[in-house]
Amino acid sequence: MKKLLIRLSLLFAPFIFLALNYISYERSEGDLAQLGRISVEAEYRDIFKKEFLTEKKYIRLSEADPSDITAGSVLILGDSFSQHKNLSYHNYAANLDTVTFVNFDGNMNDNPIQAAFSIANGDFFDKNNFRYVLVQSVERDAVLRARNIDRDKVMNIDDIKKYFSRKNQPGNEKTPDRGLSIFQDMLKYFVYSSLYNFDDNAFISQVYKTVSVKDLFSTRDSDIIFYYEDLEASGPNSEPDAVERLNEELNLLSDKLKDKNIKLIFLLCPDKLSLYYPFISEKKKYPQTKFFDLFDREEKNYINIDAFSILRDRIEGGDKDIYFADDSHWSPFAAKIIGKEIVEALKKVRRSDIR
Repeated sequence: MKKLLIRLSLLFAPFIFLALNYISYERSEGDLAQLGRISVEAEYRDIFKKEFLTEKKYIRLSEADPSDITAGSVLILGDSFSQHKNLSYHNYAANLDTVTFVNFDGNMNDNPIQAAFSIANGDFFDKNNFRYVLVQSVERDAVLRARNIDRDKVMNIDDIKKYFSRKNQPGNEKTPDRGLSIFQDMLKYFVYSSLYNFDDNAFISQVYKTVSVKDLFSTRDSDIIFYYEDLEASGPNSEPDAVERLNEELNLLSDKLKDKNIKLIFLLCPDKLSLYYPFISEKKKYPQTKFFDLFDREEKNYINIDAFSILRDRIEGGDKDIYFADDSHWSPFAAKIIGKEIVEALKKVRRSDIR
């Protein structure tokens, strides 16, 4: 009997050890914290509770009636940064201006720039009262997206209706990711939390965790965590020819939209690594992107929202939680700042149109 108990103890010891270690794992809602099994206190996002009450004033294109799209409306084409519902930058803008903001709430993640070209080639703008198109892209994908543009591709109103019809059919909804089993989750947390002590991405994680020289977030730890693609994109995004190609495509898109009396607004959302780079304690480990210096030099015939400079100034001025501590996306604080900037840019354009 004694030998049986010893064997059972040895058998269950690893499970008990992992379970005890797992108790210290604090789960937050952030995509990076979940992917890297990094503990961030669950109550961290309570600081944004007031923002959750922001009234919804933008319109989803999938639900829009033609009468909703009033003269001077703005069409939003973007990736995940544009899909934060009431906490999106365009909803904050809609709360500050009388202009109607209409978000294309389909899957534009693959290439919002391509989507804008395709819609501009079709009959959509001929039958709606849009005055502006805002194309939004995350930094890490912008250069790649510009390399894969078919300027002649067409998307008509009927194509858009069919797209939303298919999207809303039963069975096409995204099923929630139930994640790993509890044992696999415990094992992964133990491995990652141990290896992060020796390497910034725990040797095998898709999430990097590096020490900050400044308190940037309202969390217990002062770490900066970011997605591995931020690092991988810093090289290609620093190539002058690639940045020039991006600007060229945007200028061509702007010219195409001008033919329909529509103005292009471009919003590039900085990668977390780029935005917080000056505050990383061991900068020698990571390359500094040249993207923004190169992009600033390009001659633009569209309205550019310089989110990088705007948000970097806020961080240097002491603002916390511009991006979520636990996530690859910016927080409602940043979305509100950028929403206000968009409204100011639109006011400036309207004033110049009157002259």
